[in-house]
Amino acid sequence: MDDDLLRIVDGLELADGVFAPRGGSVALAACVRGVSGSVLDLGTGSGFLSIVMSSSADAVLATDCSPAAVQCARRNLERFGVRAEVRLSDMFAHVPETFDHIVFNPPVHHRETERDRRVKNRLKRMFPMTVKTLASVVGKPIFKYSMRSIVTAFYREASGHLNPEGTLYVNTLSPDLGWLSDVIAGRARVTECRRSREYCIVKIAPIAGEAPPAPR
Repeated sequence: MDDDLLRIVDGLELADGVFAPRGGSVALAACVRGVSGSVLDLGTGSGFLSIVMSSSADAVLATDCSPAAVQCARRNLERFGVRAEVRLSDMFAHVPETFDHIVFNPPVHHRETERDRRVKNRLKRMFPMTVKTLASVVGKPIFKYSMRSIVTAFYREASGHLNPEGTLYVNTLSPDLGWLSDVIAGRARVTECRRSREYCIVKIAPIAGEAPPAPR
């Protein structure tokens, strides 16, 4: 993590149920830093990505389906002197606009409630290694399929919210990179930006008028 991103992460105000940026989130920030034009930060959480992109983008819209995250993002944007709209929206439900770039950092555990996340955050602080081990053993086989479903749903809708020559940036699971390429084969160009054993940041340039098939 470079000093600029670290400064932002350290300066964020968090709330119960809103996670601090880590691994994949920071890698995604490094990939989208410097984007221009209009940007949608879908699932903004703490507002971290919006803060990073605000220095170069012409306009940023940050959305989240969590009221707690929306309030948290607003406070952080104000904290960093960033002028951007923050809107409550489940995916694209309240986003009629189109954008030059759409950035999506999907929640790995997207079916969790805010109460679930608050409890998990407390457990992590008390027993960090235990919870991490349990998540690896029990959670990943379950979340793999829900993650695939939400990424496919995102791409299906996102293509209709892009301006001509627009691009998508997505943080996905590294083991799912082959699956994602198969799902959108012939419908988009996929460029790998950053990759680790756990996550992979991809840039997707959809082909106009195409949408992916249902998840397999």
